[in-house]
Amino acid sequence: MLRAKLTPRARSEIQRVDAWWRVERMDAPDLVIDEIDAALALLEQTPHVGSPYRGSRVGTRRLLLTQTRFHIYYYVRSDELIVLSIWSALRGRGPRL
Repeated sequence: MLRAKLTPRARSEIQRVDAWWRVERMDAPDLVIDEIDAALALLEQTPHVGSPYRGSRVGTRRLLLTQTRFHIYYYVRSDELIVLSIWSALRGRGPRL
């Protein structure tokens, strides 16, 4: 099983998204964190479930969080799942990685 490792950028984006979500989506304040946690657990078990992302280096993939409409951008390195970014799918473009 892989272990998820967040880059400083991904950690910062998660904190920013969570803070925004808790203010703007008060009816489900924990949804974004719960969905990220569930997605990371899934990716640790089945890392190739995400789609290849062509906007970055070879091997980068992304997984859509269907309830919150964020993508998790990541790649696999030996026994680690490196999370590069958490990015809104509604932006119409991916992050610069």
